[in-house]
Amino acid sequence: MLDVLNALGDLPRMLELVAEAERLAVAVDDKPRLVRVFSYANRCFWWLGQHGPGLAAGERALEIARALDDASLEVVANYHLGLTCMFAGDYRRGIEVYRRTNEILHGDLQFQRWGMPALPVVISRTWLGYGLACLGDFAGALATTADALRVAEAADHPYSVAVAVQGAGFPYVVRGDVPHALQWLERAVDIARTGGFAALKVLGQISLGRVLSLAGRHDEAVAMLEDGAAYAESIQYHAWQPLTLTWLGDAHRRAGRLAHAMAMIDRALRAIRAQGQSAVEAEALLVRAAGHAADACPDLEAARAAAVQAISLANIVGARPLVARGQLTLGYISRRAGASDRAREHLTRASDMFASMGMDHWSEQVAAEYPILG
Repeated sequence: MLDVLNALGDLPRMLELVAEAERLAVAVDDKPRLVRVFSYANRCFWWLGQHGPGLAAGERALEIARALDDASLEVVANYHLGLTCMFAGDYRRGIEVYRRTNEILHGDLQFQRWGMPALPVVISRTWLGYGLACLGDFAGALATTADALRVAEAADHPYSVAVAVQGAGFPYVVRGDVPHALQWLERAVDIARTGGFAALKVLGQISLGRVLSLAGRHDEAVAMLEDGAAYAESIQYHAWQPLTLTWLGDAHRRAGRLAHAMAMIDRALRAIRAQGQSAVEAEALLVRAAGHAADACPDLEAARAAAVQAISLANIVGARPLVARGQLTLGYISRRAGASDRAREHLTRASDMFASMGMDHWSEQVAAEYPILG
C-alpha cells in the first residue's frame, strides 16, 4: 500500500499508515518493522521539507538496523536517509550512506526491492551520482547514474526506470550541459506523466525548467517551473520548494523581469532557511548577487556581499561547481565596479575550476567577460 501511495504522492494517507504502523511495532517490540516505519517517517518528513525530524527518524532506523546486524534492513534505512542528507546539503554524508548501500547490494541482491518503492540500488546510485555531481566529480557521477539505469532496465521495473532516467539527467543539470540534460529530462518528464508518478513528475519538471532557463527559453522555463511548483504544492511536496523558487527567480532574472526575480529570491531564501538547505541557499544567493549587479540601478556592494556569502556556504558543503560560479559572479561584479585586476583574478579562478570539471557552458560565460574587461 505504501508503495502505491508513494508513487501517487498521497502524503496524508502515508502519514496515517506510518503512525499506525509505529504504534503496532512498538506494542509488539518488532524492531525490524520499526526500521521500516522510521524509514518511511524519514521520507514523510523529507517530503514536507522538515529535514531535522527526517534525519532523526532516518538515523534511528539505521541505528536499529545496525544493532540487529541486518544488512537488508540497513539498505532500507539508507534508502531515505541518504536523500535527506543530500537535501540538507550534507553531500558527503549522503554519499557515504549510499556507498554503503552499494557495498551491500551486489550480484542478485541488486534486483531485490525489500518492499521499497524503487530498487534500493537504483535509488542509491541515482542520488550518489547527484551528490558526486554537486561536489564536481562529473565522471564519477555519470558512471554511477549509468549503472543505475542499467540495473533498472535489466529489472524491467517501471518506477525504478523512471527514477534512473531522471538520475541520468541530474549531473548534466549541475554541469550546465544543456543538450544532454534536455535529452534525459524530456524523456523523464514523459515517463513520469505516463506512469502517474507524482513525485517524479515534480522533480522532472523542476529540473527541466532549469535547463530551459539555461538554454534561454525563458517563457517555457517559467511555465514549466510554475506548473511544477503548483503541482508540488497540491500534494504537499515541499522538499523541492526552495530550489524551485530559486530557479524560478533566476528564470525571471534571465528574462529581464528583475523586480519579480528579486521578490522570488526573497521567498526562496525564507523557505531555504526554514528547511536548512545550505547548498540551495548558496544557489539563491548567487541569483541575488546577479540581480543586485544587473544594469538597472546596480547595488554592487550588496551584490558582492551575497556572492561572498554564497561562496562561503558552497565551500562548507564542498560544492565546487557553486564555488566556481561564485567566482564568475564576483568577476562580473568586480568588472562592473571598475576593479579590473580583481575581476581578472576571479575570472581566472572560475575559468580554471570550470575547465577542471568540464563545465563548458559556464566556461563560455567566463570567456564572454574578457572582451568587455579589456
